[in-house]
Amino acid sequence: MGSRVVVNPVTRIEGHAKIILEIEDSGELKSGHMQVLEIRGFEKLLQGMELLKMPQITARLCGVCPAAHHLVATAAIEQGLGVTPPPDAKLLRQLLYAGHVLHSHALSNFVLTGPDIILGINAPAAKRNVFNLLAINPELSKTLLRIRSIGQRTVELVGGRGVHPITAIPGGMASRPNAEKLELIAGWGEEAVGSLEQVIAILKPKLDEPAPLREAAHLPYHSLAMSNNGTEDLLEGEWVVVDPVGNEERRFKGPNYGDNL
Repeated sequence: MGSRVVVNPVTRIEGHAKIILEIEDSGELKSGHMQVLEIRGFEKLLQGMELLKMPQITARLCGVCPAAHHLVATAAIEQGLGVTPPPDAKLLRQLLYAGHVLHSHALSNFVLTGPDIILGINAPAAKRNVFNLLAINPELSKTLLRIRSIGQRTVELVGGRGVHPITAIPGGMASRPNAEKLELIAGWGEEAVGSLEQVIAILKPKLDEPAPLREAAHLPYHSLAMSNNGTEDLLEGEWVVVDPVGNEERRFKGPNYGDNL
């Protein structure tokens, strides 16, 4: 007969989901499924929508990563229209997305993965949470929150809003920060680099430990990154897939992702 294990809800994720595992009598895993429980309806909502409204609507897909949805919707429209934004607009989008990455990764390392990595996966479940992380390591918590703040403020100054940016439009950017704001962002960038070095010094040894956290996640995996003439890029280039031992398996352009899933 076997047995079934249901994890409902899955906690510390951006949304609502459950996991269902089917276990054989021998103890072997027969199947595993992750079910996303929420219905957002954006695919239907966007049908027939005015084209230039797309980047503003898709930004509302997520409150944590709206900049990504905003920029990719703009890029999709540009590809469809055969429009190329000017170099300064591309740089502003890179800056906008860099702010998003700072904010999103700092938030993830603090709220989502931080308790498991920093407090340890063997810590009691009742204590393995963001509140205990604040109590045990307040300085690291403050540093991560400061990095997140820098990223969010950068998104606000470049994107027009901190949560749902509005400045990326097909063919360019609707506005740009003035010199004073750009100098402010540059100063924040220098601060963020120093703070990130401190965070890496704490997190990397934790991730390198041959601990239960590594054993629990010991699965073969492929890695995916965007390469622009051999350099990692956040917005432009080819997608490169690398197998578990580091060999390049394939590369493809963004519009062809459906053929490479």
